[in-house]
Amino acid sequence: MASQEDGTVRIRTAAHLSDLSDTHFYASIRKWKGLQREHLAHKPRVTPTKHPTTLPRKSYTIKYKLRILSWLQVKSVPCGPSPGDLQKLTIKETANRFCLPIANVSQWKAEEKAGKYLNVLGMAWRVEGGGRKRKWREIEWKLYELFRQRRAAGRVIRRCHKS
Repeated sequence: MASQEDGTVRIRTAAHLSDLSDTHFYASIRKWKGLQREHLAHKPRVTPTKHPTTLPRKSYTIKYKLRILSWLQVKSVPCGPSPGDLQKLTIKETANRFCLPIANVSQWKAEEKAGKYLNVLGMAWRVEGGGRKRKWREIEWKLYELFRQRRAAGRVIRRCHKS
């Protein structure tokens, strides 16, 4: 060790290891032996298929629902050896034909049987009478009257009412 005039100590070191070559360094890394992944360019391209149950949630117009239900009622398929033997389509066959969930078609059929689609325009998305039913009708009317009185008086309407 050599000391300098300002009081600091300088340490001399010597390299103890010799330099390693690249071949020596990479020789110790083990490569994974086994099946290698095939490159994407060498794989055949397969088009993805959509299954009706994996489709995202959609909303359908009432006109579209009625078209599907009329297809279900009118369309027939041959079922026997003679050409005159016909059978109506099932809900499952109709759902697969139009790539719809089976539950949707069966629900639309029940709603049509209940008369839900009788007086509705074709391009409507929803039918009348839906939504949550009122639970406390009298309390809601009292609250509405208080609301109107305070608005008529020009007062601020807040969450908690203090007169």
